[in-house]
Amino acid sequence: MRKNYILLRTQKSCTRFIRSIT
Repeated sequence: MRKNYILLRTQKSCTRFIRSIT
């Protein structure tokens, strides 16, 4: 359960990072 939360948060952060570069 906790792993899923961290994974989701990391994915969101990654998406935001990519969107920032684009």
